[in-house]
Amino acid sequence: MSCFNIEHIFKTLKEDGNLFNRWLKALFQLIVDTIPAYLIVVAILGTVRAWIFPAVTPAWGNSILAIIGLSIAGTLFVIPTAGEVPIIQTLMAFGLGTGPAAALLITLPSVSIVSLLLVKRAFSTRVLVFVGCSVAVIGIISGFIGMA
Repeated sequence: MSCFNIEHIFKTLKEDGNLFNRWLKALFQLIVDTIPAYLIVVAILGTVRAWIFPAVTPAWGNSILAIIGLSIAGTLFVIPTAGEVPIIQTLMAFGLGTGPAAALLITLPSVSIVSLLLVKRAFSTRVLVFVGCSVAVIGIISGFIGMA
């Protein structure tokens, strides 16, 4: 028998109805639900990042395809807040234009596939798809404005 018996913890927390124990139960359930999902999705994104963010060359410049692709990639990719700035600076040093950079600047910190998956219990799929698509579209619009 393991010292970490989940069923026993839930039974104990369910029997005692005080606020602290209910809070602990909710926190424990949140940890059990989100941490594995976060680790799996981040590992998958890390594995495919070479295809999501391909090598940038000066030929990319301000291409419409780069704006659309990087808006979608920026919406999917998980990045810590303020982490987008060094990424965009590096990409611009390799020749990325201001349009795709503007798209990334909007989409990278806004939302990610990981954050959408983590709140899937609180929101309907329709709302989450709308949020993700809206961020990508705003990124594309920002990219076109940045290109102009």
